[in-house]
This record gives sequence, structure tokens and C-alpha cells, in this order.
Amino acid sequence: MCGCDRSQEAALYCQVCKENLCDACVEEHSNNRFQAKHQLVSAVRCETVQSPTSDTTAKCTVHIDTAAESCCLSCRMSLCNGCFADHPGHNMVLLRDFDSGAWLKTVNERIKQLSHQHATVEHNLNQARAELAAVDAQFEKSCLELQAHFDAIETFVAQQRQYKQAVLGKAHNSRAKTLQGTIS
Repeated sequence: MCGCDRSQEAALYCQVCKENLCDACVEEHSNNRFQAKHQLVSAVRCETVQSPTSDTTAKCTVHIDTAAESCCLSCRMSLCNGCFADHPGHNMVLLRDFDSGAWLKTVNERIKQLSHQHATVEHNLNQARAELAAVDAQFEKSCLELQAHFDAIETFVAQQRQYKQAVLGKAHNSRAKTLQGTIS
């Protein structure tokens, strides 16, 4: 299945992005200038890979003439022993375990791990949102306080200017009267 919200069957697999793509996603992928040159290959679904105990032996996705020994759940590829090392850190299942149900246990354990991680990330995200809201509120309060201080300073400067102009005006009038008295 494609990983998008369309619930479509995967048509191709991107070897760079390590994602299965439905027809619509293949088109989007091809139209994206950053992804257009990615190597797309036929999508292989591990769910349909036949186990070595069945009538038909599963084949490696890369080396099609070689029997597959494992399945990479991350890439959804059947792999021979030679390809196994090319998938470090991926969720791997041995094909011989398909029949025993061990692969289902592995998948369910991984789902539990991811669910726990998701809950932790969701909690941290909500906490970060709350902290951001508090910072935004404090910033808004600080801006209002700064504006009030600026307005007070502006009013003080205007009052001082008026006062100085009044004092200078009186001094000028007084001096002018003194000069007129001296001249007359």
C-alpha cells in the first residue's frame, strides 16, 4: 500500500525516499523538481511474498534469480542474504518466520513502540505549544508596557519643550523691554 491518505495500492517504490508510491504519488513525485530524478522501481509488498516453505520460493527484489531469505518491512522488499546488509536499522523479518507468525509479533511490537513514541511526541508538542503561547502573551505584555513608557517619555519631552519655550519667551520679552528702556 502507498503511504498516502488515498489508500491506494503501491505502483512503484522510490529507492531514494524509501517509500511505496501509488499512481497519483508517482505523478507528484515525478513533477517535484527535487524528486524527479529519484530511482523508481516496481513495488514489492512483503505481505504477498511467499515463504520458502510454500510451493514457489520467494525471489530477491534486487537479485531476481536468487532466493529471498528475509523481508525488509521498512522498504517492503524481499531480500537475499547479500542484500540484507544494505538495510541497516530497518525492520527485518526472516521469511521462514512468516508461517510461524513471528513476523506479526515483530510488527505489533513495532506498532506499540511507535504508538508510545507518538504519544510522547504529541505530549511534547502540546507542551511546546503552551510554552509558546505563554511567551507570546509575555511578549505582547512587554510590548504594551514599552509603548506606555514610550508614550510617557514623549509626553514628558513635549511638556519640557513647552516649558522651555515659555521660559525663553519670558526671558526674551524681559530682555527686549530692558533694551527698549536703555535705548529710549
